Amino acid sequence: MDGAHTLLYIINYYFFFTIKVFGTMLLVACIMAITDERNNKPPSGMEPFLIGLVVFVIGLSFGLNCGYAINPARDLSPRFFSYCVGYGAEVWTPYGINWWWVPIVGPLIGGVCGALVYITMIEAHHVNEDDVESYTINVDLGNVPGDIRLQATDNPVYKGD
Repeated sequence: MDGAHTLLYIINYYFFFTIKVFGTMLLVACIMAITDERNNKPPSGMEPFLIGLVVFVIGLSFGLNCGYAINPARDLSPRFFSYCVGYGAEVWTPYGINWWWVPIVGPLIGGVCGALVYITMIEAHHVNEDDVESYTINVDLGNVPGDIRLQATDNPVYKGD
């Protein structure tokens, strides 16, 4: 047995399960932050680029350990296809390790956790438009050199709870 296969027996796959949960949690939270209308949204048309950049960075950060499985379809579909074309049950348990559930269950849990983190940490703290009051202040400084006039219009102020 070579070194790579020996390493599979030594590795604690619960650690990699945690990596899949965390990676998918980051992905979902970043997607929600990028596409949230009430957040500081990027310019129109930049969303796909930024989401692709997030996927790329997560893959660079966590992909070396056990693959890019931050989406269950990315692992389940090829595994199922391999099973159907005749590779047998080993696609579910390579080298006797019950690995199949890690890239499927981990991202499912991570997606829910990422959404909950975004909703509780960011979205819950958006100011409601009903709590914002607009007012106008006009200040005429008279005959100031250079005819400078100060005017503040429609400045939103938070009413409070």
